[in-house]
Amino acid sequence: MTSGQLHRHIKRAPFQPFTIHMADGERLAVRHPELILHLPGTRTFVVAHEEDETYSTMDLLLVSRITTKPRASGRGRSNGRAA
Repeated sequence: MTSGQLHRHIKRAPFQPFTIHMADGERLAVRHPELILHLPGTRTFVVAHEEDETYSTMDLLLVSRITTKPRASGRGRSNGRAA
């Protein structure tokens, strides 16, 4: 994982929650951009854990992948009106 790849996920507009998968199997959920700190061009990043008010400091070289869930587009939903 490169610094630029992580930074693109953090700065995506509109923000889309993502999960960072580490090489050891650990998963870090990033639900809001204020919960992750990463300085562009560096290897270290910090993810805050909302549930227990702790944080993890990680190395980008240990990231195996980042996944996102598709956002609901609202297409195909009925508004209850007849055409």
